[in-house]
Amino acid sequence: MKKLISVLAACSVCLIPITSFAETTDQPVPSAAPKAEMKPAKYKMMKPTAAAQKKLREEAKKYTSAQIDTSLKKLPPKYFGNDPRAIYTAIEKRLEQAEKNEFETTEQFQKRLEKQNSNPIIGKIKSEGLFALQASYVDSKYSADTSEMNVYLHLGYSQREISLSSIKIDAGSYEGTNGFGARTIVKNADHEEYAAVPSNYTDFEFPYIETTGQSIGVKFALNPNEAKIAKNDMRVLLIAKLTAPLISENQRYHSATFSSPYNGVFSDRYIHINLSEIWIYNQKTGQIYSKIARKVDPISSETTEKVSSERSIQGTDKSKER
Repeated sequence: MKKLISVLAACSVCLIPITSFAETTDQPVPSAAPKAEMKPAKYKMMKPTAAAQKKLREEAKKYTSAQIDTSLKKLPPKYFGNDPRAIYTAIEKRLEQAEKNEFETTEQFQKRLEKQNSNPIIGKIKSEGLFALQASYVDSKYSADTSEMNVYLHLGYSQREISLSSIKIDAGSYEGTNGFGARTIVKNADHEEYAAVPSNYTDFEFPYIETTGQSIGVKFALNPNEAKIAKNDMRVLLIAKLTAPLISENQRYHSATFSSPYNGVFSDRYIHINLSEIWIYNQKTGQIYSKIARKVDPISSETTEKVSSERSIQGTDKSKER
């Protein structure tokens, strides 16, 4: 009886599939809150449902794989820029392959890296190319007194990052039970948050900077009638190049409990960039209202080689590690 009570207490808050619970009644019950150090360094994502995979494919279609033309006076209607998920995934794959194995010479390894870095990241955009990333959270406020539109871009608290997209990937559900026999439907879903981390905010002069440093703003002239129509379609486009360390990621895992019946990995994925320009535009019509350029001179020839190497995948020789 004491053994039964201890088992119920250990499993009273965790939720497991009924089928698994029935099969493991004689086995030790996992604790409700595994220690953080027991979790793997990188969580394995769950397999998306067929519907979720279809949704991801449809979502990707709204983006373009073409490099932005900075001389444009107007963008195509419904322009979303380049796909942050596709960019991140492509770079992540390259980084995973940038390891020298014990069966290839150093020369072979270097040639493979050179070939890899010469290939485009997406479309025809190579690692040193320009990427166009649309910010996802933008506020706009019009001043009738000055006939100016004010557009505000919010920055994250982690790395002063700019949010790009948020994706929920469904991975099915099951009926779960706790140690007291209570049942509920548990949903499986992974969450991916993509954001850009600019390294050169100080290269720009913003008309507005929040005192906390977590918001920047720009303003431009716009007549009241046009402002009223365009207000809800205001978007910010980040024109940028990649910079070291290219990408980074923070992950956390949520295990289902009765009060929060869902399992999933939450991934914050960052694309590290060096801003070239910031555009304010109307996503519905493609009209560009303002282009904010850097206040400093372009990169000097002395630093070109250094910056170029920062945008390339740098390999590691695993054969020398023990």
